Amino acid sequence: VNENNVKKNFITSVENDIKEKLSSNIDNNVDVNIEITDTYNIEKINITLYGETSFDILSFISGEYDIGKDKINLQRGD
Repeated sequence: VNENNVKKNFITSVENDIKEKLSSNIDNNVDVNIEITDTYNIEKINITLYGETSFDILSFISGEYDIGKDKINLQRGD
């Protein structure tokens, strides 16, 4: 149970960090969900962007978290 809580807290912390970093670069609302391995490595970052932006979110997140762009899923929300 404790391990599960630690994992949830880690996920929430990283998701909030991504939202915070994006909000300092874009004015759009975003939803962020991440998937991690049992060793707390990020497997997948799912970002839903509401509205348009010319900011290169994929390159920014890839650089900030040292993760391949292929592990970042960016989609547009309504």
